[in-house]
Amino acid sequence: MKNKILPVLFIPVFFAALGCGTPPEPPVPAPVPAPPPKEVIVEVVKEVPVYSPSDTLMPVTPFILQQIGKYRDLTSDIGKYQFVLFGRVLLESEYTEKKVENEKGTAKFENTRVREQITIADQTEGIALAMDTMWGETVLYVCFEDDDQYMLQFSAVTEELDSYFYLRYDPELGTAAIGDEKGILVYGGAEYKLKFAGDKQPYLLIRLSQEDKERLTERKATGRKVETADKE
Repeated sequence: MKNKILPVLFIPVFFAALGCGTPPEPPVPAPVPAPPPKEVIVEVVKEVPVYSPSDTLMPVTPFILQQIGKYRDLTSDIGKYQFVLFGRVLLESEYTEKKVENEKGTAKFENTRVREQITIADQTEGIALAMDTMWGETVLYVCFEDDDQYMLQFSAVTEELDSYFYLRYDPELGTAAIGDEKGILVYGGAEYKLKFAGDKQPYLLIRLSQEDKERLTERKATGRKVETADKE
């Protein structure tokens, strides 16, 4: 009996062992080819710098201010540009200070002669606090100190586009000018004698740079078809 039963028991075990095996992996589907990309027509703008010098100093002229004024409101933006004095300016003032002291019962009068001197050196940087146009002239009010009350006026003939902004002052003196003494002007509310070397009065420079570019615009025509109406 044992010999007849063994073959019967062996068959289920054999098929059970086969059933426990790892099933084969399903075939990987072939990749679907992506559609060809559509051609996109874009306008390409290329800017090629031709000449780019570093910042330089140029005499301020009505033409330069006119060009800046095409893109900026100079009435409110004039203080954003760097100005530089060309030429040395020397201001002098003389006055007497008087005081009375009591020295052991004796009235003592003391007179002190004060000589004040202010120098604004050549190439001193300044900012324009205001700009005005009057009597055919454009006037810039430029400050070279921390206190806004100390301003010098520079003016140019508005219609003469290449004219310089020279220092404004009163050349009329009680006596003839001697040496470098040229005239008088008001500075910070006080009157000073003006001195500068030579016959050419100081004028203003402006710090600027210029960059010239070439702009190349490229575009490819896509073509255009006639639109036809559908037949009924």
